[in-house]
Amino acid sequence: MSTDDATVLAQLATAVSTLEQASLELLGRAMAPGHAAYLAALTDRAEAALSRTYPVVLDALERSAAHRLTTASLDRLAALPPAPSPQELRAIAGTRADGRGAYANSIDMLTSWLGVSVGVARGRQASARALIGSVAADGTRRAPRFPLLAERFATLTAAATPGSGATPNAGAAPSADPRTLRTAASTLERISIDLPETDAAVQRTELEHTALRLIAEDPSTASKRLRDEGAARVAQQRSMRALLAEAGLFKRGLRNGLMYYTLKMLPDQAEVFERTVDEGDNPRTGVGNRLELASQALDSVAQATGALAAPSWDDEESMPDWARDANPAAFDAGATDPGPEPTGTEIDKPEASSPTAQNEPLTELPELTVELRRLTALVTALRTRGGRRGTGSLPGASVIVHLDYEKMRACHPGAAVTEHGLPLTAEELRLELCRSGIYPVVFGGQGQALDVGRAQRLFPPHMRRALAARDRGCIYPGCHMPAGRTEAHHIKHWEDGGETSTDNGCLLCPMHHIAVHAGLFKIVTYEDGSPPAVVLPDYLGRGSPPVRNSYWFAA
Repeated sequence: MSTDDATVLAQLATAVSTLEQASLELLGRAMAPGHAAYLAALTDRAEAALSRTYPVVLDALERSAAHRLTTASLDRLAALPPAPSPQELRAIAGTRADGRGAYANSIDMLTSWLGVSVGVARGRQASARALIGSVAADGTRRAPRFPLLAERFATLTAAATPGSGATPNAGAAPSADPRTLRTAASTLERISIDLPETDAAVQRTELEHTALRLIAEDPSTASKRLRDEGAARVAQQRSMRALLAEAGLFKRGLRNGLMYYTLKMLPDQAEVFERTVDEGDNPRTGVGNRLELASQALDSVAQATGALAAPSWDDEESMPDWARDANPAAFDAGATDPGPEPTGTEIDKPEASSPTAQNEPLTELPELTVELRRLTALVTALRTRGGRRGTGSLPGASVIVHLDYEKMRACHPGAAVTEHGLPLTAEELRLELCRSGIYPVVFGGQGQALDVGRAQRLFPPHMRRALAARDRGCIYPGCHMPAGRTEAHHIKHWEDGGETSTDNGCLLCPMHHIAVHAGLFKIVTYEDGSPPAVVLPDYLGRGSPPVRNSYWFAA
C-alpha cells in the first residue's frame, strides 16, 4: 500500500469517526429549524459521497484480490483503532495467501465478513463493472461496460447541496449526484438483456447518449424516461404475434383466502385499466368517493363471508318464512314444512353456537387502503359494465393517446404514447385509431390551441383536453400526477383580468395548485407562445431558467 493510500484512508477513518460522534451528540436534540434542514442536506451529501465510493470499493477489492488475504492479515486489520494513523495503516498492507484465502471472492468477503446482503453486494459490483471496469479471471483489466457513463462518473464534481460549494443548476456540472449515474447504468443493464444480439452494442451506445441527455435535462425524471425509451425499443422489435402469445389473464388459484391472478396486457389495453384505476384514486369523482367505496368494500366482504346483517322488510306480510324463522338454513328452496319439532329427551336441542371470527356481522367500514380502494373501484366497474346493477355509477374509461408528428415521420418507437406514458407499437396505434373516437387537438408552431377569453371562468372540456395534450400532467418539475387528476390553473388569475385560454392556463395537481397560490413558486408565460414553465424558488434553482416537468414526455 502506498503512502498516499495510507494517508487518504487515515483521513477517511477520521471523517467516519467524526460523523459517528456527531450523530450520537445530535440524537434526540431539539434543533433550530435551519440547523435541522442543514443536517438533512449534509446527510444527503454524505450519502451521495458513499454512493460514489461503493463502486470504488468493489473495484479496489477485485483489483487487489483482497478476498485472498491471510487470516493473520485480517487479524491485524481487525485490531486497528477507530481512527488509525497513516503509520498504523501502512503496517496492515496485508499478504495474499498462495492458495485459497479467507473468502471465495469479493462478494463472499462483503457478505460473510461485513454482513452486507448478497443483493446489495451484487448491486455494488454491477455498478463497479459498469462505471469503472472489471478484472478477468487471468487478472487482465476490462473496460467499463458503459464507457460514456463511466467517463461522466470519473469527472463528477461536488454534489450541489448547501455547504458543498456548488450552486444548484448554476455553474455545476449537470447531475453531480453519482446516484443518478448508478441508477442509469442499472437501468441500461436491464434494458440490454432484451436487446437483439445483432446490434446490441450499437443500441447500448445510443441509449447511453440518451441517458446522458436525459440526466442533463432533468435528473429527477431521467430514470423513468430512460426505462420508457428502452421499453419502447424492445416493444417495437417484437412482433404482435409474440406479444399476443404472452398476453392474457392467468388464474393462479386460491391462497390464504384470496384469489391470485396474473395479468399481462398490451399497452393500449393497459391504458383502459390505468384510467379505471385513476377514477378510483380521484376523490372528487363519483367513482373515487371514499365513503361509497368503503361501503362497497364492506358489502363485498360481508357477502363473501356470509356475514350480512339480517335484511329489513318494509311489509311484514310479504316476508318469506325463511326470513321470519330464527334458523333460516332450515328452509331450502322448495322444501316442505318439516312439521312439529320433537319434544322431550328424544332429540336434544343443540346449544346456540357463538359467532366465529368468519361469520360475525360486519358493522364498521373496513380500513380503505389504496390497494383495496382500487380493487373495489375495478370490481364495481366490471359489475356496472357487465349489465348488473352496481352500487356505483362508472363512466366508460377514455383512452388518450398523444402522437408526435415528427417522430411518426421518422418511425421513432416513441411516436405514440398513452396519457400514462405507455408506448404503443404501430399495430396498437392503428387498432386504437380504428375503434376509438378521435378528439383532434392540433397545435400551431408554438403549441397553441383555442381559447374562450373572458366569457367564462372555468375551463371547458375541449380546452381541458388541449391542456392535457400539451402538459400531459402537473407541470411542476418531478411531479407524477397525471392529467386526469390535475386542476386547470389561470396563470394570470381570472379575478385579476386573466383570460380562460390555453395561453393563460396550465395543469397543476391539487398540492402544487395550492402552493402556487401561496406564492411558493411562480409560473411564467412566453410571448412567442411556448408552453408555460415553472420558476423554482432560489433554494432549489438559483439562477436556473424556468423549467417544465419532463416526467410524462418520451425521450
